[in-house]
Amino acid sequence: MNEPTAVVALPEIVQSRIFSVSPEVLFKAWSDPRSLSMWMQPGDEMRPATVKVDFRVGGEFSIIMHGKEQDYAHVGRYLEIEPSRKLVFSWVSLWFPPAEQATRVTLTLEPAGEGQTKLILVHDQLPPSGSYDNHLHGWARILDNAIAGMCGN
Repeated sequence: MNEPTAVVALPEIVQSRIFSVSPEVLFKAWSDPRSLSMWMQPGDEMRPATVKVDFRVGGEFSIIMHGKEQDYAHVGRYLEIEPSRKLVFSWVSLWFPPAEQATRVTLTLEPAGEGQTKLILVHDQLPPSGSYDNHLHGWARILDNAIAGMCGN
């Protein structure tokens, strides 16, 4: 007799923020290496990240976050690009074991009133391990840094 197999849902991270910029400005910031380098800093005492971007579907990116004592390398590939609306990319944190590396990030941008945009970040395909907490706190800091950098808040 065949027993049904259990499917374990991997946890996902969902975070949202309101930015006091248009969807066009916010979307452009996610495609610009100089902009990304200034707020891709999820921890205290981090220096601007080293960022390389080939912003097209199938194009690759690399982000090296520079911590006080260690660098944190991330790479990925752009999977979907809908200007000013949606961005989907793979996200690989190279310091995690290979089985835990490949994940996916989806950014959805929605107008949220006069000159404002709601950004919804979903990070899924995460393994059920410690990488979840690292990414949860990391994305929170990154989004807060982005708001401060783009909106002066």
